[in-house]
Amino acid sequence: MSPMSSNGPNSPAGPSPRHDEGGRSPGLRPLGLALLLASYVPVHRLLSMEEAGPAGEQTRSAADAAWASGVAGTGIVLGLALVLALVLPEGLLRPRLAAAGRRLTEIPTTRFSFGVGMLALLLSSLIAWGIHGRLPTSVDEMSQLLHARALVGGGLTLSLPAPFASWLVLNGTVTESGWASLYPPLHTAWLAVWMRIGLTWLAGPVATAAAAGLTAWSADALLEDRATARAAGLLLAFSPFFLLVGGTHLSHPTAAALVAGTLVCAVLTIRGRWSWSLATGAAAGAAVCARPWTGMVVCAVLVMSAWLPQVRSRGAGWFARRAGGVIAGGMPFAALLLTWNSTLFGHPLRLGYTAAFGPAHALGLHRDPWGNRYGIVEAIGYTGADVVQLGAHLLQTPFPAVALVGVALLLGLGSRASDDSSIPTMGGVGTFLAWGLAGLAANSVYWHHGFHMGPRMLYETSPAWVVLWVAAAVFLTRAEGPLAGRARVMAMWVAVLGLAGAAALTPSTLRAYRIDPSTKLAVSLPANGGPDPSLVFAHGSWASRVATRLEALGMRRDSIETALRQNDLCSVDLAARARGAGVGAPVPLDLEPRPGTPEGLQFRSLSPGNTVRVDPNLVWDEGCMREARADRFGSVELEPLAWQTSPARGAILVVRDQGPALNAAVMEAFPDHRPWMWIADDRGDGPALLPYQEGAELLWGGAAGVTGVEGGG
Repeated sequence: MSPMSSNGPNSPAGPSPRHDEGGRSPGLRPLGLALLLASYVPVHRLLSMEEAGPAGEQTRSAADAAWASGVAGTGIVLGLALVLALVLPEGLLRPRLAAAGRRLTEIPTTRFSFGVGMLALLLSSLIAWGIHGRLPTSVDEMSQLLHARALVGGGLTLSLPAPFASWLVLNGTVTESGWASLYPPLHTAWLAVWMRIGLTWLAGPVATAAAAGLTAWSADALLEDRATARAAGLLLAFSPFFLLVGGTHLSHPTAAALVAGTLVCAVLTIRGRWSWSLATGAAAGAAVCARPWTGMVVCAVLVMSAWLPQVRSRGAGWFARRAGGVIAGGMPFAALLLTWNSTLFGHPLRLGYTAAFGPAHALGLHRDPWGNRYGIVEAIGYTGADVVQLGAHLLQTPFPAVALVGVALLLGLGSRASDDSSIPTMGGVGTFLAWGLAGLAANSVYWHHGFHMGPRMLYETSPAWVVLWVAAAVFLTRAEGPLAGRARVMAMWVAVLGLAGAAALTPSTLRAYRIDPSTKLAVSLPANGGPDPSLVFAHGSWASRVATRLEALGMRRDSIETALRQNDLCSVDLAARARGAGVGAPVPLDLEPRPGTPEGLQFRSLSPGNTVRVDPNLVWDEGCMREARADRFGSVELEPLAWQTSPARGAILVVRDQGPALNAAVMEAFPDHRPWMWIADDRGDGPALLPYQEGAELLWGGAAGVTGVEGGG
């Protein structure tokens, strides 16, 4: 038995759907080899700046660092494990692990799952409070939070006052009814619920708790060994990647909870009544409404992996009836998503991403909206980077987590199961493996592979990978497993040293993501400067001012970003002025999307963190010189601030500083609000709130506007 084995009457396990004569499932060994090779063969180096652009170069660089750490960590862990296996007896660890496993299995399933969820809630809340400062960590969150504020106010969109350019933020689009974020409805509504009760920062931790508790229940139901299942649930609640993202306002924790809920309902459908298939469809439909592509692929794979093996014993009619229940349960959410898309983005099947960035933002192998190629080579390179990053960041183990799973699958993990046909097959390992691989497969056909505290596009599958890691560790160290003698003891030490290394590395990882006081000041709503209502102009970067002016004048986001990357910034500014005046641009812009930055353009720093592209052969006019000088102290962008208030409502209104001309129009629209200027402080003490006239004089040299600069609307 495993050192943590504790089978009992309440520890069901399912049979393998198809075995070879030796009782092994032949499909898992190649998967194990593929995961092992992906962990150590640096296929991410296929990504090149010439074709994949800056995003590919950044992904390659980050993956290379994780790969090098994984290779070094593997050598160190294997060396130490070999020494410990030779020096220390096997009995040093095995009885203690077995005793710990027995104690875990004594807890009733429901109580244990609830406890895992509460532990994840506590730890992710501590991270949300102490690491992230209860503030969003990405533009995605900021934009979706602003949209949630519209829902709290009773509207589907935000009605922006004129001039539009002063209020616009990234990752949104102006619709016929007002401004909307680019995102599907369900997570936005979830944020609105917590915003309504004044606890917005808890939206992520509560979803993380649900994902952890539901995964713990599923592992208990599906894995042959209950002690393994309990250890997996407990370890998930400590996963740094799971908790760091879980403490944010991102949609990933919400989707992860709904994916885990889909699996729970699918298992209950097998065990219980047909009506559970309705709940299965509802959970899957809700996941699609949170993250459409991930929800669609992962939930479909989970339901199929759970139910298809039942056809052999229960018949095709059993499956068809429950498939009908899934469709019926998911229909309200399908209607919600289609209505949302149609109302906001003009077509039931058009998502906000394509509405704002054009058809090149869609799935598939093609060039992305900025001309970066995403073909077969890039798909392999990015997917390899995902595997390497997941192995490094899932548990922070020095021995890559995915590599350990690959070794166990190669040696036979998941090939043996009991004869109980009341639950999904392959002893549950196959179900969790399908869950984990579905995320990799889904993301391989999408050009965006974002890295945020880990490979965040795989976050919804992180619970499955934690379960697989524990199952792999137990499989390799059990007495009747594929390894014998010192090799088995060595495998045990690899797992123990991996967790010890994770415990040592995690504090430094948390510190790296902790928001510093000056940054927190820059992204926190400034205090009201007096008893009167305040209008605060946040002085962002020149590029953001130009971008929002062009967006307000009707240019699509992909064209705006291409213009900023392919042209001298002053040329783009001149084009914005010309558009506002209704005349042709004095200098034609290069709007052909292609990777990288054209030759001839140079990078110049206007202030710390504010770098622009310039053509040294062009002479800037006074308007451009003024814009550049205004950025000399730095920038305080509107996106982190806008969601904390509402346009045209509240005692404090925050608006983008667009220069004296447009600012005057905003102040005229709000005569009862005292104006202020929120500017970066070059001393590094955070932004400074100055009376408007003083701030305008400091930044712009007075109140006179730049001729011809208009903001649209």
